[in-house]
Amino acid sequence: MHPLLPATLQDQYLREGHWTNQTLAAIVSAHAREFPDRSAILGNRPFTYSELDLAGRRLAANLTECVAPGDVIVAMLDTSWVCVVAAVAASRLGAQLLPLAPKVPPLRAEELTKNLAAKVVLITQSALSESSPQWWTSPTVARVIRHGGDESSSAYVALDDVLSSAGDFDEIRGDAHESRLLVQTEGSTGQSKVVMQSENALFYSSRWYANSHGLNEQSRYLGLGPNGHVLTSCFMIYAPLLTGASVLPYAGWQPSELAQLVKQHGLTASLMSATHIFDLLRLNPTELDQLRSLNTIAAGGKPDHFFPEFEKITGATILRCYGMSECPIHTMVAAKDRASYGDTEGRTFQGSELQVVGATGSDDVGEAYVRGPALFLGYFGRADLTKAATTDDGFYRTGDLARKDQQGVTLSGRIKDTIRRGSLTIFPSEVESKLKTHRAVFDAAVVGLPDERLGERPAAAVVLNPGTTLTLEELVEHLQSQGVAKYALPESLHLMTKLPTSTVGKLNKRILRDLLGQEQVQLLKAR
Repeated sequence: MHPLLPATLQDQYLREGHWTNQTLAAIVSAHAREFPDRSAILGNRPFTYSELDLAGRRLAANLTECVAPGDVIVAMLDTSWVCVVAAVAASRLGAQLLPLAPKVPPLRAEELTKNLAAKVVLITQSALSESSPQWWTSPTVARVIRHGGDESSSAYVALDDVLSSAGDFDEIRGDAHESRLLVQTEGSTGQSKVVMQSENALFYSSRWYANSHGLNEQSRYLGLGPNGHVLTSCFMIYAPLLTGASVLPYAGWQPSELAQLVKQHGLTASLMSATHIFDLLRLNPTELDQLRSLNTIAAGGKPDHFFPEFEKITGATILRCYGMSECPIHTMVAAKDRASYGDTEGRTFQGSELQVVGATGSDDVGEAYVRGPALFLGYFGRADLTKAATTDDGFYRTGDLARKDQQGVTLSGRIKDTIRRGSLTIFPSEVESKLKTHRAVFDAAVVGLPDERLGERPAAAVVLNPGTTLTLEELVEHLQSQGVAKYALPESLHLMTKLPTSTVGKLNKRILRDLLGQEQVQLLKAR
């Protein structure tokens, strides 16, 4: 069934209940029968579970003539209720859903649509109006459905018309072992790939994620993040719907507005980035008080030194976690005994494994290899990249440096994210974590710039907090006070308004290096 995992391990996952062979469509239908009037989606377009089930069936009915099991549906949408309906419909049809954020470049969308031979495009009216080239006219695309606009704004059928039709599709063609979710991933240093995930994998991660939060049918979940990110698809859709909870999908980022919505809907749980939490801390006391219904927030990434302040002010508990598109949330801190995890990213979910490979020295840091029921099925159409990223016995080589003890897993950077200064190796993440503790620094990244004599010299790109200044000398003095070795100190400072990111919001160090090579910067004398 699974192309990368040993057969004996797959049998174990089934026997121990890690793979349950449930589909999203079947779970929504079961909830609709059991509690039809319970809220499934909150917000400006609310849905009960009965209404969500019907919307999924009607969209599937409209697409059944042009979508066979395994075919691809591209959904270029803002984060909204439409993402949820599309996921339910794809599950019914046994189709593969590729969610994309509207900011994905049209040329990239065109490439994906052609390479995946997509049969259907679900797209916002604004993307239809603004994209060039018109990538949805690919020869394989049999149907385009638009979301938004009025009857005069497009020649394509409107989603609202589809959902108000009399169509119905009561079959469930999907198999939980098959590829259901496609995630385009753009690593900070590597080439773009399309990750294939099954519903068995998504529900396994969602089940343990929900357990760590303590989610149940009374929970009201805040769904943040761009459409197209695995965490958005998995934990805004699969996790809350699995538990029979309600979800508020939220697009964009307006902290004041979000605080009002948290209070209005009594939202209790979410997954946020460190940047989200940082921005929320800048709200005034009245606005911060609106966040008090939040009980738990899953969070990953850096900086995180302000997490305790946020917890103290809001009363929320932050649960550190670690995962990737190839294995969504592999470790997590559980709310019920958080103190036992220390400052780690949590421990592996039951049934999953994390090995630290090649650990040397007293710090026991090595590359994290992960394997478990949430392992991806491979990269679409790229058996070569899949083979390079995995071992023969089914471990995924994450490229992350980590250490592991009884408390949990602690990340130390990336294997490929290193700087070679002469014969010395610098781990940028270690310098970045110290740099981000400076009062003037909002965000920062350290990369290696070419040097004729040493190969590379470290350079710091910094986004400042409003109203602050920073010189290279001040930066170096701060880092030295934090114990950073002399050879690892940045030798140039680049002040930026924003660090470059990929279309799914990850820091893109390749682009950053190119930008820094072109800038006029403050330089420190070569050491």
